[in-house]
Amino acid sequence: MKRPPITIPILLIGLISVSFAAIFIKLIGSSGPVHPIVIAAWRLIMTAVVIIPLGTVVLRGRLWTVMKKHGLILGIGGILLGLHFILWIASLNLTSVASSVVIVCMNPIWVGLASHFVLKERPGRHEVIGIVLAVAGAVIIGWGDFSVSHRALLGDLLALGGSFLMSGYMLLGRRVRVDVSLLEYITPIYTVAALAVAPFALVMDLPLGGYSGKVYLLLAALAIIPQLIGHTSFNWALRYVTATIVAVTILGEPVIATVLAYFILHESVTAVVVAGGIITLIGIGVVLAKSGNAHDE
Repeated sequence: MKRPPITIPILLIGLISVSFAAIFIKLIGSSGPVHPIVIAAWRLIMTAVVIIPLGTVVLRGRLWTVMKKHGLILGIGGILLGLHFILWIASLNLTSVASSVVIVCMNPIWVGLASHFVLKERPGRHEVIGIVLAVAGAVIIGWGDFSVSHRALLGDLLALGGSFLMSGYMLLGRRVRVDVSLLEYITPIYTVAALAVAPFALVMDLPLGGYSGKVYLLLAALAIIPQLIGHTSFNWALRYVTATIVAVTILGEPVIATVLAYFILHESVTAVVVAGGIITLIGIGVVLAKSGNAHDE
């Protein structure tokens, strides 16, 4: 399939956008107690409110055709996405931003292995080198921030679970996106994700209302920037590049999130974090530079 020249820029736009997620979530937490499931629910509900009318008007009967052919995969993918957000947002309340984001962004390892055995997409030598560098840099970023406390350990385990779920979501997305348009894909999968998360809030009797205007504004920003712009950019790219390349790109999130946390949350940045960030960016650059030279798959 012909790869548009804007593929790499779109991936970078997605990377910058998703890097704001941890910042928005931390700001929400500092504005008042909001349960992680409520944050995940509002993020996906607001996204679905935008996507459903658009998809219904533009797609009309085509959406039903897509659901008949890919409904099971889209349903599973949506559930994985929703559960990913629950685990990852919960982890941010138990461990640090660096630890949580680094662990949840370990997708290239799981995606690379699964792509090889399931999708038969063997990563090239340049991709393997890039993955090793990017993962090594990400580990360096979070190494000094890992904690041995039980609370932090639970947060790290939740982030790891979120990483597994995101990997499955991306692999399923790669399989479907080669057959359907972007809107045909994100309309059902974002909707299912919202439907998968909302019942948790209802069953646990968690309030979806009664928060300050600042909290709702941050929730809207979380839905618009990391989700509608960020995740949708990655979903667009899955039609033209492998899930492994998308996963490696996402490894840049800890780097950008750390920079944003420095300027917005006034968190300190050590020389070790800077070194890890440089290594991660080099690894991502190796993968994307080689990928940008490929015209088709």
